[in-house]
Amino acid sequence: MTTGSYADAAGLVERSAAAYAAAVPVTPQDDGFFGPASVAWRVSTDLAAPVSGLRSLLIQALHPLAMAGVDQHSDWRTDPVGRLAATSAYEVTVTFGDRASATRAAQRVRAVHEQCPGRGPG
Repeated sequence: MTTGSYADAAGLVERSAAAYAAAVPVTPQDDGFFGPASVAWRVSTDLAAPVSGLRSLLIQALHPLAMAGVDQHSDWRTDPVGRLAATSAYEVTVTFGDRASATRAAQRVRAVHEQCPGRGPG
């Protein structure tokens, strides 16, 4: 592995950590949509969660329409780490954030997706 690859990996970890830290309020107003006793919290805090998240992305990559949408409507080619960090921040906010934060995150994602004129099969 070259020095550049180490720097890329370190950048991924730093940007992902920053996205996680910014995603959840320091003083949440409530336990969010799921709460500490939920299955969502247990699954998302398991050490296997990052591996399963990457596996999900690989499975998504097998669907040609999904990947066409990602390719045509995101900057994943120039900033794959940013794309991963944004996806991770959304998942963390909806899972662990309070209801207001989770709702704002969902509204932002919906607004972005409304700009993507997707076509389904057929």
